[in-house]
Amino acid sequence: MQLAARLRDSLGRDVPVRWVFEHPTVAALAAHLDTTTGQPAHLDAGPRAGTARAPYRPSFAQRRLWLAQQLAPSRTDYHVPLLARLHGPLDAAALRGALTALVARHDVLRTRFTLTGDGLSQVVDQPAPLAVSEDAMPDHGAESDLPARLGRPFDLGDEWPIRAHLRREGPDRHLLLLLLHHVASDGWSGGVLLRDLAELYRAARDGTPATLPQVPLRFVDYAAWETDPERTAGWEGQLGHWRDHFTDIPTVGLTRPPAVPPPADRPGSSVPIPIDDRLRASIADLASQASVTVFSVLHAALAVLIARESGTAQVRVGTDVARRDRPELLDLVGPLVNQAVLATDLRPGTTPRAAVRAAADARSIALAHAEVPYEQVARSAGRQGEPLFTTKIVYEDSILPRQLGDLTVEFVTVPQQRAKFDTTLFFWADDDTLTGVLQFAHDVLDEAGAVRVRDAYLETLRRFVTSPDGSIDGWEGNDTPMQQPSPQPTGPVGLRAVRPRPVALTDATPPPETAPPVPVTADGVLPRLVTAPPDRPGLAAFAARHRGRIDEWLPVAGAVLFRGFAVDSAETFEAAAAQLCTDLFTENGEHVPVLDSGHVQTPVFFPPERKLLWHNENSFNARWPHRLVFCCLRPADSGGATPLVDGRKLYARLDPALRRRFSERQVRYERCYQRGVGLTWQQVFGTDDRAEVERVCAAQDMRYEWLPGDRLRTTCVRPAVVAHPVTGEPCWFTQAQHWHPYCLDEATRAGLRAMYGDDALPRDCRYGDGSPIPDEDMAEVLAAYADLEVTFAWQPGDVLLVDNVATAHARNPFHGERTLLVALGDPGSFADVRLSRETGGLPEEAS
Repeated sequence: MQLAARLRDSLGRDVPVRWVFEHPTVAALAAHLDTTTGQPAHLDAGPRAGTARAPYRPSFAQRRLWLAQQLAPSRTDYHVPLLARLHGPLDAAALRGALTALVARHDVLRTRFTLTGDGLSQVVDQPAPLAVSEDAMPDHGAESDLPARLGRPFDLGDEWPIRAHLRREGPDRHLLLLLLHHVASDGWSGGVLLRDLAELYRAARDGTPATLPQVPLRFVDYAAWETDPERTAGWEGQLGHWRDHFTDIPTVGLTRPPAVPPPADRPGSSVPIPIDDRLRASIADLASQASVTVFSVLHAALAVLIARESGTAQVRVGTDVARRDRPELLDLVGPLVNQAVLATDLRPGTTPRAAVRAAADARSIALAHAEVPYEQVARSAGRQGEPLFTTKIVYEDSILPRQLGDLTVEFVTVPQQRAKFDTTLFFWADDDTLTGVLQFAHDVLDEAGAVRVRDAYLETLRRFVTSPDGSIDGWEGNDTPMQQPSPQPTGPVGLRAVRPRPVALTDATPPPETAPPVPVTADGVLPRLVTAPPDRPGLAAFAARHRGRIDEWLPVAGAVLFRGFAVDSAETFEAAAAQLCTDLFTENGEHVPVLDSGHVQTPVFFPPERKLLWHNENSFNARWPHRLVFCCLRPADSGGATPLVDGRKLYARLDPALRRRFSERQVRYERCYQRGVGLTWQQVFGTDDRAEVERVCAAQDMRYEWLPGDRLRTTCVRPAVVAHPVTGEPCWFTQAQHWHPYCLDEATRAGLRAMYGDDALPRDCRYGDGSPIPDEDMAEVLAAYADLEVTFAWQPGDVLLVDNVATAHARNPFHGERTLLVALGDPGSFADVRLSRETGGLPEEAS
């Protein structure tokens, strides 16, 4: 964009941005300019300063964004957060002055919107100080309002589309949040604003004038030019192109569409797309060889992936096109962006190199017809009620400053927890890095599904750069289809979620002739299903009669599901649990008892819209249950399954070097009890007597530290691999994925770190020697869990007996009321299961 704008200014002739993409080298562009020198310039006069007259018309993008906010006032998916940590001695007064100067410089930041009889108009307020809220990093358990600041909707009629908050984290460390509404900003604008803020801060601190380029026009001038009826009257040719392009072509993307129309404020998450230096360089080389841009390679790989998954050769994806092909628009802040459709036709026999060329052609065509607002394109194509694309790809060159005066700027990623499309791939590039994120809506993908999509895309990219001239027809498909509809409900996923793998529970095999008539599934099925005999005895009586066989089944299968027995209350469940376990105990302070005995409890509360990750119950404690018993009195309306993972298979799946690290170093669990997040130490320990807490900690081999503000930090080191007490097999037995920050969704992780810092997170874990557990290690563990997970649908009266050493369990998100009970049985300790060479048959790394 900058190149096209500068050439337009220096040559005094029209230089469309698409020419830059069609001729990506200096020599090729120069040659093309030479061949067109004799053609008419067609230099559009463009927007001019001072031409707008009140009442000011909004731009097309502003009108669309304003309308979207009115239809769903609580939506926050159009928030644009800029979160930066400032390192160094901050002059807060100078920063406040710089922010005030910033909104004075850019009128769009002082704009409100009003609807009158003449329609929607912009109201530009006079410059005034920008309110900057401030607080200090809480030194006790006070609830931070940072998530609320990110999530509070804008009232575009009464407030400016910018908010600022400054948090003091330490003498030389501050967190600055600038929250903008998309009605006043786009991706490019963020870099302009931060560049200007850096210079304005330096000037305010030093008491000298700021040296910034003059903003040649106001945003209202741009909006008046863009919406001028004389300009829009010439759009029929572009509209005709889009009509011809999209008639009778179905919309396909990376995922199947949701079963019901998505809400306006659509829950979503994101997963990173890691591109290492080697892959980045290979992508750049392929782009150079094909005389296209890096974006075209990224787009081509996406189009090929969609074509292979959907079975269609005609692929459409969306992208953003910035209207900054003129010098006067480069420093203008505002939503100068339109959505365009990239259409590629990938016929049989297409090679990656040909697909890259087709992607470049698609972008060139889109740029040539990108003036018409997307909404009008959809309406003209007869697709106003149906999106022209469900998958989008966005590429931006990073222009974020790294200094704010003498302050070092560290940008903090704040992923949106909303999604505008089914899937969007975002890429940011600077001189030596290429980073990406896959954003997805929860009603089409869960996180494991998103990871599979991400991994399939990365594999496609690798095939592009390693075999650019081989036909894509011969590529093998993915082992797991990406387009299967998610069986889970929509809703925010606060922890890394996965798509469950359903397991058949109906392939029963006849029992041995000498055994009672008990219908069960075959060995090796997790869970093993036991259905009630025809006489339908109570489960307590059945378990008492067949306890020996149940004890044989459990360590082999890892879990046994009893179905069809008359278990319909906490009392009948307690009686059954007492027969399925030798001893029931009540030592878990995080479960809430429902009977006076304390043996029957409700599981730990966790938001229903989130997935509770896999874990072995209480494996971070010195004592834990050998057996868990779950009872379903009422299944959820949708979702709410209890996924299971065989810890022996998980151990075998992991890389031996990773197993060795966890086996030798173990896991150190660090917990900071503080009011406002999670349970307090009083709730967990069941007392407000510090001496009693200290006694329990000593008995549990747990270190403790009392902190200011009635806070408590506990630390303990526990094994991650244990020997099964019956079979002797090594089992993965840990809750690291519940405690490690990597396993949180990115928004929660960033919010907790912003609120509490890295040294006071509510939960954290390291290797037992104090060294960090790298994110890559946790990523491998999570991937193994996701791959091995099986699940079944709860039915009323189901009782699930789980071998807590052999099998990890989780909980999927759900909608509606769900009543599940749990009992903990047969308490044990690590002395029962600790690996040693004397037990025999143990892996080398478990010494």
